Amino acid sequence: MPYDESWKDPEVFHTLTDGTKVYHTYPDDDYGQGPLAYWFTLLPSASESCAVETDWSFDVRLLPSVAGVDVHTDEGKRSIIQAAFDGGLLARHASCPAGCDFCEPLPIGSVEVIDRRPEAGQ
Repeated sequence: MPYDESWKDPEVFHTLTDGTKVYHTYPDDDYGQGPLAYWFTLLPSASESCAVETDWSFDVRLLPSVAGVDVHTDEGKRSIIQAAFDGGLLARHASCPAGCDFCEPLPIGSVEVIDRRPEAGQ
């Protein structure tokens, strides 16, 4: 995740209804570049150096839309992320797939994991 000369926790974007925090992600883990607009993570300690970025972060634009919600606004992003979380779609992002020592898994129970990412080239 982001650093500024030394490791720095990312800023919280949103706290879900169950208390789970959604964090900003940063280009090249560089806090100084500011947060990415559409990419978020549930793992504040995840890093590009520990796993493939799409394994621990997600693009809110690829989550199912919510009627009447604009994905280009922060409030819209929060609504879409909450709906995806409630539907179990973010469970695969709750722990680092690389199993590195840096990522602390979230205490999310067994939730069906559905991968709705488009296939490569689509």
